Amino acid sequence: MKPPIFFPPLKASLPALDWHARARMYRDQAVGMPDIVNGQPNWPRYFLLAHAAELAIRSVLIHAKTAGERAAGQEPGNHDLAALYAYACNLGLKSNLKVLDEMQYLSEIHKNHVARYPKSPGQVWVASEFDDAVDALLSDTWQHIRVV
Repeated sequence: MKPPIFFPPLKASLPALDWHARARMYRDQAVGMPDIVNGQPNWPRYFLLAHAAELAIRSVLIHAKTAGERAAGQEPGNHDLAALYAYACNLGLKSNLKVLDEMQYLSEIHKNHVARYPKSPGQVWVASEFDDAVDALLSDTWQHIRVV
């Protein structure tokens, strides 16, 4: 029997980069997945996209905390991507209309756990409709946190 593989804990001097790298991993796994499986939305694809978006946004929040920056108000919770995005923009993230327009819809799916547990979601867009917005978010957050 092989011994278990242990990975060292994340202790990067710039933890925001770890968060962003993890966001890219989730996004990469969603690439190429079908939108529909057995006549139903491919819920794992929604989850991967939404979680990638959440981690990318949180990389900006971690970056701000590491730099000692503070935003007005309390950090939003409950996986509310739209509120987290607005909060990150208050911390200096460049607002992107494409992200802003589509994040509210992806946020509803994510914060209500529709992609995780069987629930009646109402009207749902196909997951690929969010690809460009999530890619733009990853690009914008990377530009914000990267070390030059």
